[in-house]
Amino acid sequence: MRNIRIVFSFEGGRFFGSQFQPDKRTVQDEIEKAIRRITGEKIRLKIAGRTDRGVHGLRQSANFKTRSSIPTERFARALNSRIGEGVRVLEAFNVRPDSIRSRTLKRESIYTFFLTKRMPVIFLDKALLVREP
Repeated sequence: MRNIRIVFSFEGGRFFGSQFQPDKRTVQDEIEKAIRRITGEKIRLKIAGRTDRGVHGLRQSANFKTRSSIPTERFARALNSRIGEGVRVLEAFNVRPDSIRSRTLKRESIYTFFLTKRMPVIFLDKALLVREP
């Protein structure tokens, strides 16, 4: 059985966070559904860190174990052809059997604020408007 690491990005406004929640659309649920569609396996994705509802992810890591014969270098493209809107798998690698969670070295957050009267439209759901200093 192979252990595959994926690196993915997501637009958090479309999800109730990154980790599975019953009856809610989450990033984990979308990726797991895509894996099931291409491999036929029901797996549990292990995400390196979780995010809350509305938080975007630029380069999030996760891993899963599979018996699939799909070449690792084709996993990202295969997953993206079956994944829901708002998530994109950027890369896939074979990794050691241990979990991504135990090998994560750092986590970085970026906060965007606008000190102005009106928010630029492209940042309406991606930044905080601060009208006064």
